[in-house]
Amino acid sequence: MILPLYFVIGSATFLAFLLVLFWHEERRGKKYALRFRLKLDHFAQNLNKSYADMTQLFGTGSLRMTMHFVTHRVLTYVARLTQFLHTYLNKLQMRHRKIVHEARKERSSSHLEAMQEHKKNVALSEEEKRRLRERFLSGE
Repeated sequence: MILPLYFVIGSATFLAFLLVLFWHEERRGKKYALRFRLKLDHFAQNLNKSYADMTQLFGTGSLRMTMHFVTHRVLTYVARLTQFLHTYLNKLQMRHRKIVHEARKERSSSHLEAMQEHKKNVALSEEEKRRLRERFLSGE
């Protein structure tokens, strides 16, 4: 549902841009990118002429069927590409989750190990424990 909304917003934005561009050109009396626009017009005219020639040669029905076939093929390839990307990204996400899980496990285990190591390092020896016990019992 949101994709058509993006197309509408994009089209409206492009239309607004063109309206502002034409208004600005009309006001200044000078067209921007005139050479490019002329080439684009020439391309559109050639495309229209080719389409008219093809419809006269083959008729509108077969040309329409060909366009449907080409569109169907292109959409099929796009769907396959989308499916491939979906699968690839899912595998990448699963690998990332596994790495994060292992890092969390490693971090927590290393913290506990560090605490145990610290406890061993600061632990009293048997002799120190005996002296401390005697001092406590004697009341010093």
